Amino acid sequence: MVAVDSEADSFHSYYPKVCLVQLSFSGRHAVVDTLKLSPQELAPLGELLADGQTLKVLHGADYDLRMLQKDFGFHLRNLADTQAAAQVLGEPQTSLAALVKKELGFELDKSQQRADWAVRPLSSEMLRYAVDDTRYLEALLTRLKARLEALGRLEWWEEECQALEQVAYQPPDPDPWAFLRIKGARALSAEALGRLKVLWEWRESVAQALDVAPFRVLPSDLLLRLALNPPSDFSELVQTPGMPPRVARRWGAAILQVLAQASEVTLPPASLRPRPDEARERLVKKLRAVRDQVAQALALDPGFLAPRASLEAVADRRPANDQAWFECLKRRWRVAVLKEPLGKVLAET
Repeated sequence: MVAVDSEADSFHSYYPKVCLVQLSFSGRHAVVDTLKLSPQELAPLGELLADGQTLKVLHGADYDLRMLQKDFGFHLRNLADTQAAAQVLGEPQTSLAALVKKELGFELDKSQQRADWAVRPLSSEMLRYAVDDTRYLEALLTRLKARLEALGRLEWWEEECQALEQVAYQPPDPDPWAFLRIKGARALSAEALGRLKVLWEWRESVAQALDVAPFRVLPSDLLLRLALNPPSDFSELVQTPGMPPRVARRWGAAILQVLAQASEVTLPPASLRPRPDEARERLVKKLRAVRDQVAQALALDPGFLAPRASLEAVADRRPANDQAWFECLKRRWRVAVLKEPLGKVLAET
């Protein structure tokens, strides 16, 4: 058995990368500096992760698995995920810190949570934080597995872990409307929305060139402020609330030029969007109500028991056998607990 975790620089980089891999086994701890080792030197780590005979304990493995696959082509087998165990148990708080405190009585120091893991040398505080992410996983797994067995949900958890092993990294699709993610964007006028769009695109290009997180170029609230009240010259720019002087000095001329080139942007009219199927929506609502009742009885998070996408699949396909139910709900254990109550809803509709 080996506990595994990784640290990436996603809070600091436009192109996040794995900077460390931590391993804990038999009371010993190792920190692998993935930035310093060649693919050949990292190959034994990939072999360990792919070894189906060695149990790998991770907490919230999804992101780690995708990043390890993206950066190194590693695939993990024989996974035991402690966050998945907590979800199957219906724990309201499933973070590592919350579970370690509840189950083991230790308080984890999270002060390095947003540290830049690409910097070298690493401080002693950063190394201690990194090791703590794997130090307690074996003991935590022992406690959670005992609770799963007592509750009769061990097989549920094992299926969750098997599903996690199948996750695959997919690069994000280009989104021409990404600037609408900024809070308040949809309430802007066409003129202001056009300014927000060009500012967003400019910020993305600068962040890509510097390989930094976009908010480190300009925070999103400042983008919105500039879009709403565009400065006409440098003196107005530096007086914009929240404008850092260093940003104005470095990119002030570029920002003014970008704003001057903005044109109106109009959102697609609602008439172009697919009209909701009202009968389908009523059915999904009934399915959701039953799912919520089952979730409450099982003390599970409703979205974990069956995400909305699964309920929509049930409404659309009206599954007639176990395989069809599995294709909708994605887990055998979900089929076992939801097939009968959701099936009644379908039969009555």
